[in-house]
Amino acid sequence: MRAYLQFIRPCSKHPVAFLPGWRTHTLILFCSIAMSSLDASEYESGSFSFSLGMDYSSGDYGLAADTEMLYLPATLEYSQFPWRLAITIPYLRITGPGGVIGGNGGGIIVKDDTDRRSNRGGSGGETPTLRTQQGLADIVTSLSYALDPLWNLPYAVDLIGEAKLATADAEKELGSGSNDYSLQLNMAATQGRLTPFFTLGYRLMGDLPQMELSNVSFASLGLDYRLSRSLYSGISFDYRQAYSATAAELREWVAYLNWEMDNSWSINGYGVAGFSNASPDAAVGIQLRYAR
Repeated sequence: MRAYLQFIRPCSKHPVAFLPGWRTHTLILFCSIAMSSLDASEYESGSFSFSLGMDYSSGDYGLAADTEMLYLPATLEYSQFPWRLAITIPYLRITGPGGVIGGNGGGIIVKDDTDRRSNRGGSGGETPTLRTQQGLADIVTSLSYALDPLWNLPYAVDLIGEAKLATADAEKELGSGSNDYSLQLNMAATQGRLTPFFTLGYRLMGDLPQMELSNVSFASLGLDYRLSRSLYSGISFDYRQAYSATAAELREWVAYLNWEMDNSWSINGYGVAGFSNASPDAAVGIQLRYAR
């Protein structure tokens, strides 16, 4: 969840908020719903956007030592209302005791107890050996369609299909080594300065060589607030089912701030607090986006 998500209003140049998305952290963008009432015929020509991001996270994930991750995604989007196509090509660096698989569009994967014990170091309370792995992470593609024009709805409803491609080196634990697929529904409705939003989805998880993963449902509930014409802030709570009997559910709070510098450029920052062994203890990130 927080897989790659954007409300594809005709105002696709104006994201309201930026949230982490690939850990669920591929980039989640919310478009300015306030302009969704404009006639879509005014936006028949397509538009491109490009963004660069940085996400840093740290957590123990139930292991004996913390795992730190640096995720650097580059995203290219093409929007022609009511469609939007996006591809994210990320670079990932992981430092930790091993057993934590990053760069997965559906969230962090922690290997089972046998693998965890093998990374706890020797007996007698020895410090676990840390290692650093880096390289190309899993590429994520998505296709979105705005449903609300079909029924002339007063709020935004988008349907998003996503594919996480197994392009990362699974032996380095930069990816799972298998493809994942998800389908999700996003809803948002603006009331003055406030925009409550909601996501509900389902992800088909590819298995690991040593571990069978269950498919999972996920959800997100949040509120966006327009501070000024160019500044937005918000908060959301994200949830994902456990992918195995030994794994934890994902639970985390996200707070963000988005500044639209002009009609083309925007910069977004966020912080994350995790509340389970499937989430980092904390994460921060930033994204610079250009649209034309």
